[in-house]
Amino acid sequence: MKKKSTLAIVSILLVGLGWYLFIKKYDYVVTFKEKTAPGTIFQGTLDWAENLKRLDSVDAKITFKQSFSSIIQELKTKDSTITFHWSYTGINDSITKVKVGVIDTENSLLNRVLLPFTANGIKQFSVNKLWHFKISLAKHLKKHKVKIDGDAIIPEQFYAYISIESTLQQKAQNMIANNSYIMVFLKENNIQIIGKPIVEVVSWNIPEQKISYNYGFSIKEADSLPFHKDIKYKRILSKKAIKATYNGNYRTSDRAWFALYDYAKRNNLKIEEKPFEIFYDNPFSGGNELEWRAEVFMPLSNLKRICL
Repeated sequence: MKKKSTLAIVSILLVGLGWYLFIKKYDYVVTFKEKTAPGTIFQGTLDWAENLKRLDSVDAKITFKQSFSSIIQELKTKDSTITFHWSYTGINDSITKVKVGVIDTENSLLNRVLLPFTANGIKQFSVNKLWHFKISLAKHLKKHKVKIDGDAIIPEQFYAYISIESTLQQKAQNMIANNSYIMVFLKENNIQIIGKPIVEVVSWNIPEQKISYNYGFSIKEADSLPFHKDIKYKRILSKKAIKATYNGNYRTSDRAWFALYDYAKRNNLKIEEKPFEIFYDNPFSGGNELEWRAEVFMPLSNLKRICL
């Protein structure tokens, strides 16, 4: 009986060892949580990869990405290629769980043998790089706030606008570049501005991080308005949406987009991926950026909830 028990224990240990050395998916795994939406960390990971190449001279390459949920990233060192498998899971309105599975392509078996006994290279490399990532992310998160407000209505309004196409990162830059262009035209033609600056996203290509959007101002509607080759007029009808309040530099107001996207996913809401923004503060006046406020809406589709 004792012999059988010993054989059973040895068998279990051998199976476990075999799994650990040859089947286990990753050499090393790091998990942590952050107070932000998955999309913000997803975007931060992409930016971090670029910074590694620029600042640390690390040959970093994104080999796979699934918007807001996962990234596979290769980091080439002198000795080997380290692969980071990132995954992001929204837990609630403010917390995201991040899991990073690490594999050393050339030295995987050796790493698994040494890892329980020594602080080997892959562990030191992974912890060091991810620690610097977390520091960079923490600095970014201190510069803005996002609060999910829930169900809301996009207000009806009439506005003058210019159509723009750009990457997500260039949105604010293009708004600034066209702000005076629109305002001078409205002033010269005595067109009364009656509302705050707005952005109406027409299309959002999430995988490519590209957007088409209208930027402009709510104006007083009139029977006759002057023609302009670039500036057009449009009435926006009220529409059901989910809403977030964003505080921070308007360059990163898309962090509210990411939060609303995740909120809809977790609450089984079917949305139109066409954010609508109203900006209440003038960036040209300066001041504390955390006091700048924008209302960000994500329209609900006619089928409000996804049928599972």
